[in-house]
Amino acid sequence: MEEKVKPLNLVDAWHRLKTKLFKFSGRSSRSEYWLGILILYIIGMALEFIYIIACAALAELEMMTLVIIVTVLLVIIALIITVVGFALNVRRLHDMGKSGWWQLISCIPLIGSIVLLYYLVQPSQDDNKYGLQPAETK
Repeated sequence: MEEKVKPLNLVDAWHRLKTKLFKFSGRSSRSEYWLGILILYIIGMALEFIYIIACAALAELEMMTLVIIVTVLLVIIALIITVVGFALNVRRLHDMGKSGWWQLISCIPLIGSIVLLYYLVQPSQDDNKYGLQPAETK
C-alpha cells in the first residue's frame, strides 16, 4: 500500500529553506519554491518596515552615524536574501530539467521575465539529471 505524501505547508517550506539556503544544486518543487519566495518576501517586508521606523527614530535623535550603520546592515541582509532567492530559482529551474543559467533570461526586458515565470510555474518533472522528483509532487 502506498503511503500518502502530505502537501508542503509554510512550516515545512521554512525548514527546507533553512537547510538549503545557499544550495544551488538539487531541486525545489513548485510548492517549496513559492512558499520559499513568500517567506523571503515576508522577511524582506518586515526588515524594510523595521528599517523605516528605526531610521525615522534615529534621524529624529540626530544619530546619523547609526542611520548609516543600520543602512549598511540592511544592504548586507538584502544581498543575502537575494543570493538565497537565486539559489531557490536555480533549484526550481533544475526541477524543470533546465540549467540554473536560465534565470539570466530575466535580463531581457519584459519577455525574459515572462519566459522565466513560465518555467517557474510548470509542474515538477520526473527524475532528471538534477535529482529525484520531489516527494510531494509524486
